[in-house]
Amino acid sequence: MYGGAIEWRAFGGIDFEFSEGKLITPYLGIGFRYWNDEVQDIYGYERETYYWYIPLGFQVISPLIGNWTIGFSMEYDFFL
Repeated sequence: MYGGAIEWRAFGGIDFEFSEGKLITPYLGIGFRYWNDEVQDIYGYERETYYWYIPLGFQVISPLIGNWTIGFSMEYDFFL
């Protein structure tokens, strides 16, 4: 069984401080994914998939004690 994948993404956003030290960063970008499955058996087949998409999301970061932070992010990928 052989195969592989390639993914490329580029995105940017702007930080907004909404409380003391807490940041929210909305972002937007562009991405590309290529995926190849090649099954080598008696009935072997090859499947190739590639697509462009637009990642749209946000990230929230909040300070904890010392230099520690905690955060989360959410993203939706719009397929082109």
